Amino acid sequence: MEIRQPIWIIDDDAMRAEQICGLLTPLFEASRKDSLQDVLSSFEKSVPALILLSYSMESDDPLDILEGIKDHPLGAAVPVLMLTDDTVTQADEAQILGGGAAGHVRNDIPADILLSKIGKLTGMPFDALVDEDAAIAYCGSREVFLEVARTFVTIEPEDRDKIAFAASQPDLGGYTVRVHALKNAAKVVGAITLSDHAARLEKSGKAGDCDAVTALTPTLLALYDRCAEELKGIIA
Repeated sequence: MEIRQPIWIIDDDAMRAEQICGLLTPLFEASRKDSLQDVLSSFEKSVPALILLSYSMESDDPLDILEGIKDHPLGAAVPVLMLTDDTVTQADEAQILGGGAAGHVRNDIPADILLSKIGKLTGMPFDALVDEDAAIAYCGSREVFLEVARTFVTIEPEDRDKIAFAASQPDLGGYTVRVHALKNAAKVVGAITLSDHAARLEKSGKAGDCDAVTALTPTLLALYDRCAEELKGIIA
């Protein structure tokens, strides 16, 4: 059974937190916490691999929350990544880092860059999204795998744009067809995480779940890009 690392998102804005959870769910066990007390009580049951803390909280001072986490015996070693906006000053940055945060990023950071930063902080091997051995076994030979991989990376730029456009309309019929094709193609080249995420979004498209499509497509596209780059390295 797949075991995903837990990540907590601390934010009093439920919609903003759910969007981040949706981005992370395919790769992590993401959950929302809305206060320091919620975090401290959760430490009694588990310890996350990473905490994402919103600097835009209104109900509590995020720096006080950061201090409370770092003062807790179980929270001291947990990396905290602060999510900020464009109003943050250099003085704010100094307080964030001085309070023990592992770093800070903008809320509007591209999904692939955010996932890369999270991967580094959690030790998740984002550079191993393609299982070459599994792909060769599926294709029957390395030669066939390389041929399929070349096709995959050639069509990726145009295909990802069509998926993104269908999600933005939303055109759920066209979207579902495209993610279904991606699900199968990703499986053939050994990109199982990408294939699994495409399968989830295929179900969301068929169910008419626009919210899930909007929330989870950025992760799909980020994974798509990373798998294509990894395959380029294999076939080079």
